[in-house]
Amino acid sequence: MPIERFRGRLFLAGATDDEVYDSAGMARNIARSRSAAGLETELLVFEDAGHGIVGDGWSPGSSYAKGSPQKTAAAQRALWPATLDFFNRAFGQD
Repeated sequence: MPIERFRGRLFLAGATDDEVYDSAGMARNIARSRSAAGLETELLVFEDAGHGIVGDGWSPGSSYAKGSPQKTAAAQRALWPATLDFFNRAFGQD
């Protein structure tokens, strides 16, 4: 996918122990490609977290084997506020 065609600001998140796909690697590749094209990209990579990084921090478990439940819960607690912060900055809201 030629992600460089999207000229807007982009926010990406991934986890290093994602058991479904290499979300951290893919997010890093997208960020690297966009950086080379001079495009603004924000990247969060959660070390040792699993696939389920979306949530409220109360459901870190997974039916999959990888990813620390504690790290996944921490990622869940961090990701939503970071997403809201990105939207506030990107769209000029206070």
